[in-house]
Amino acid sequence: MKAPSKTIQYYQLAIVTAVHFVADMFAGMLPVLMPAIRDHFQLENIRSGVLLVGISHLVMNISQMCVGHLRPDKKKPFMIFIGLGMVSVFTLIGFLPSAGPGMAWLLVVLIASMVGTGITHPESMRGLHLLKRTNASVGSALFMTGGHLGYGFGAWLSTIVVASCGLKGLVWFLPIIILTIYAVIYFRLRLATDKTKHVKAFSADMRSNSMPFWPMWLMLLPFCIGYAIFANVFPEFYKITFAEGESLKLGGQAAMALTIGGVVGGIWWSHWAQGRDVVKVSVMMMALGVPFMAYYIFHMDQKWTVWLLIPGFFFINAAFPLMATAARFAKGLTLGARMAIVSGGSWTIALSCYLALYPIINSGNLHRICKLSLLGYAGSISIGLYCIYRQHKINLQQEQING
Repeated sequence: MKAPSKTIQYYQLAIVTAVHFVADMFAGMLPVLMPAIRDHFQLENIRSGVLLVGISHLVMNISQMCVGHLRPDKKKPFMIFIGLGMVSVFTLIGFLPSAGPGMAWLLVVLIASMVGTGITHPESMRGLHLLKRTNASVGSALFMTGGHLGYGFGAWLSTIVVASCGLKGLVWFLPIIILTIYAVIYFRLRLATDKTKHVKAFSADMRSNSMPFWPMWLMLLPFCIGYAIFANVFPEFYKITFAEGESLKLGGQAAMALTIGGVVGGIWWSHWAQGRDVVKVSVMMMALGVPFMAYYIFHMDQKWTVWLLIPGFFFINAAFPLMATAARFAKGLTLGARMAIVSGGSWTIALSCYLALYPIINSGNLHRICKLSLLGYAGSISIGLYCIYRQHKINLQQEQING
């Protein structure tokens, strides 16, 4: 069967990016809206909100692992349709009773929406992998940053909507889901299989394509752990540090600031990385971004520092799409399994580490917990440097053999 034209495939790239945007948009709403949700359901204990966010996101990522290996030879994106449909139930939170069975229904809504978000990821990444007429690294950057943009946009816009209309205002996000499902159908998005052949080889985009999957994933894992800790804790830190309306606004601004930096940096540096060593570029980007993040985290009680997240994530976030592109073409496992581990396994472990901090989370040490996220970025840099050293030794040995 003849592949769609290059123009159609770029339309399909926009659609699969939109799927990632919409799915992560609702995942991004939960942490920043949790203070409002706690108020609605009269949950006074701060740790109850932290636990709800952590468990919900953990369920989301476990679901990715569960469905990532399913339907490996199927090309129609049924899981995307099912997932987006399940995501839509998040808009019902404001209509749930605040007492009685309301808490049970809240759990049902959160789990259903997060499972929906999770099961869209592996198949949307397989849809990306099929677009063989597009540039692989730039395509991955657009896809990944689409998710980050959705996460931040959802966090930012939802705080504005809820501040004006209450939690019932979330229903206005439903048309976005409906339009996305229609676009997937209209542009006939299909999925790649392990038999899919690619016109553009990975080596045309960046080097290190011969590296096995597991070292690349191990380098990515501490990054995810650091981000999971930071992203889930900072909204609650703002809630206990500033007045109620101001804390919600600052939480939305922080989410949007890190998203702007992440989106622009992810696209820019993925384009710049073409023809360069992906591991070296990733290490360099994280090293350049850590000073901005460190200053912000140590002074996050000052309102103006929220904008330091833009340059911080402009550099740091570039590592994720680069590593994801490398994983798409790495050695080992099936395509679906690799995508499930990158998008689901990484965040499952990251959120498990975050939940392990649950016993010590209270109003007195949230700032200290935010500081722990810096260790994640430092860990990824360290593992990346080890991979560079290991690859250098292998190259020297190969030169001696050939020489």
